[in-house]
Amino acid sequence: EYTLSIGALKMFNMMKVDLKKRYKRSKFYGKKQPFVYEHSIPASIVRSKLLNCNTLLESEVQKIFLSAGSVVIILREEDKKLRSLKLARKMPEGWVWGDNPLARYEAAGIKVSREKLLIDFIDKHSSGPILLFGFTYIIYRHFIAELKRRKINLDIPNGVLIHGGGWKKLEQEAMDPSEFK
Repeated sequence: EYTLSIGALKMFNMMKVDLKKRYKRSKFYGKKQPFVYEHSIPASIVRSKLLNCNTLLESEVQKIFLSAGSVVIILREEDKKLRSLKLARKMPEGWVWGDNPLARYEAAGIKVSREKLLIDFIDKHSSGPILLFGFTYIIYRHFIAELKRRKINLDIPNGVLIHGGGWKKLEQEAMDPSEFK
């Protein structure tokens, strides 16, 4: 799910896009489209936060990723505004980790909607190799359990899942290894 700026939401409404449906990312992505996909907290800031941890504990990594904000779809004009304010790759002056992840947009006067657009990343990449890598409990709780909740069955014939660590946090939710695969 991607968060939308109010401008992007209006454009999707003008295009008569049903926000409850799932779409291939490529349908709205590219230089010919009026949209730009943004990490609400730029990836370089998330990376720095991870690299500056004294001890990189599993729980700390999870906390960082879960508080790193979402992907926001904005209009190209809104992206130009972020760039003109030098907020394309940084957060506003005085922002610290834990503050509002949408602060860049607020500083630029870009309003963000509560509406979400479902994008099917897997459809775009299913013909090639897909690597899913992470802590077992994060993959299960935030990926597999979410797929189950939404009743989504993914077919990823070239997918590779590498997971480890954190399995003890799942002892109460233990499942047969063949079911996990």
